Amino acid sequence: MFVYFGVYLDNAIKMSKVAKITLFFFFFAQVIRADESMKIDLYSYKDGLTTSSVNSTFKDSKGYLWVCTANGLFRFDGYNFRNLNTLTSNPVSCEIISITEDAKHNLWLGSAGNGVFFLEDQSNKLIHLNIRFEPNVRIYDMIYLNGRVWMATTKGLLIVDPEDVNDSDEPVKYEIFIPDFKNKSPQARVINCIYHVEGSNTLWIGSNASLYAMNQYKTVQRYLFSSSKFNPLAFLFQRKYCCRKLGWRHIYC
Repeated sequence: MFVYFGVYLDNAIKMSKVAKITLFFFFFAQVIRADESMKIDLYSYKDGLTTSSVNSTFKDSKGYLWVCTANGLFRFDGYNFRNLNTLTSNPVSCEIISITEDAKHNLWLGSAGNGVFFLEDQSNKLIHLNIRFEPNVRIYDMIYLNGRVWMATTKGLLIVDPEDVNDSDEPVKYEIFIPDFKNKSPQARVINCIYHVEGSNTLWIGSNASLYAMNQYKTVQRYLFSSSKFNPLAFLFQRKYCCRKLGWRHIYC
């Protein structure tokens, strides 16, 4: 059962100019204190990165940095980049947008209209999962949470149990969750990003128009913003950025 709320947060989110400036200098000071010798490196085709279009990055449990690009997926070991096609016998020739890792250290890859790929940790075998949803679905974001892989897509929130993955052509079971099921507009189904703070019971969901908070019982709270100057997606992206821990390199292309 879903519970639907409408909450206006303008007053809670608005901040005076003085407070914004104070917050900026506080955050900047924390960054400087965290690494006074911060260095920015520029990577290009000379390092094995054959594209300047980077969609997202992900650091796995082994310390590798994975880079999702228009030319597929790249792995960075701290020195060089390697295309996924050099690591597995099953090549990928499509744009990769998102990536996450499950409890068994397998990687899940979300593409731009070519479905979902599964990279098995032990064998490096790449499986194109038979998830039968509409064609040309883009998978913008992924996380592994509570034993499931959650995917932000153009058709809603896609949920898959890793135990249902198989290397045959058998269809993989999945669930589609629509935060605002009362809204019949196709744009209301577009989920652009999802975010979860470790230890929290809340999953934040950013759509084209609204920001949602969902608890472990799939009870959804919708946040409405009356000001046209406030973008809920920008709010969620800023939240994700500010909560990330420092300590690994960023890719600048």
